[in-house]
Amino acid sequence: MDYFQRMLYASSKVITEYIAAGEKYAEVKKVYSVNILYFDLGQGDDYLYKGETNFRGLRNNDRLRLSPTQVRTFGKEYPSDLYPEYYLIKVNNFDDVAKNSMEEWVYYLKNSELPPVTITAKGLDKVKERFKYDKMDATQKRDYDQYLESLRVSDSAIETAKYEAKEEGREEGREQGREEGRMEAIVNSYKEGLEIPTIAKIFSVSEEEVRKILQEKDLI
Repeated sequence: MDYFQRMLYASSKVITEYIAAGEKYAEVKKVYSVNILYFDLGQGDDYLYKGETNFRGLRNNDRLRLSPTQVRTFGKEYPSDLYPEYYLIKVNNFDDVAKNSMEEWVYYLKNSELPPVTITAKGLDKVKERFKYDKMDATQKRDYDQYLESLRVSDSAIETAKYEAKEEGREEGREQGREEGRMEAIVNSYKEGLEIPTIAKIFSVSEEEVRKILQEKDLI
């Protein structure tokens, strides 16, 4: 019954909470109030409504504009550009035919599944990936999480190896120092779990040379 007042209260609360004491009114931020509704609000057959504050002359019906100074200051043309905007998404009124990226999101909000058409809405691809994850059983999720963790460890090891090789070479300032630094980095990479072909590719050496270094360190 009082949802419209609730929207007004919420947007007003945001405005007052995000302006510091003593700040100028010009620092008041524009608020966008987006309301996803799973119940019928008001009377209307559309699924998407927009509300904004406009000032119109009672005699001439002209729309009030900002002054030239205000336009230069705020980069806006009308007071409504500064005031809150309200969007009502009445998902139950949507006909399940997604014709654009906005409607693809509404389809998802209404049906809790992705639309059957090609996904173009920004961010909806992440929802698709999340759906795949949520449908996994406990074992599959554990294996997948371990796979992601191994990727992170490998990436970290590669970056560390490159850094150590560079730093060792820089500190020694001699070919011998650079070589020793590279050997140490190769050893560390192997200890971190990287495969020999991967290590060889990182340091631009042959797999045989990598094996030779590892054998000298009694690692294989």
